[in-house]
Amino acid sequence: MLAPRINEVLSMDFVFDSSANGWHLKCPTVADGFTHECVHIAADDDISGEYLTRLLDRVATFRCYSTAVKTDFRHLQYLQQPQDGSRC
Repeated sequence: MLAPRINEVLSMDFVFDSSANGWHLKCPTVADGFTHECVHIAADDDISGEYLTRLLDRVATFRCYSTAVKTDFRHLQYLQQPQDGSRC
């Protein structure tokens, strides 16, 4: 799915790396599907579904909520909009 406009579809992917002493680093990235701008990148050693939800909420504080999130698995998750109907 191509994003028809800015902030309509966000794409999420993960970057993994490890240090020489065995510490694993996980970096979820969030990019705008229209502009391909990286809107957020985080780094942590433990990432859960709740962590990703908070990350998307953090993105929404400065970009508003998107309509959908696309992952590297080609899944497209349509997001539930806020109850008041606003996206910001």
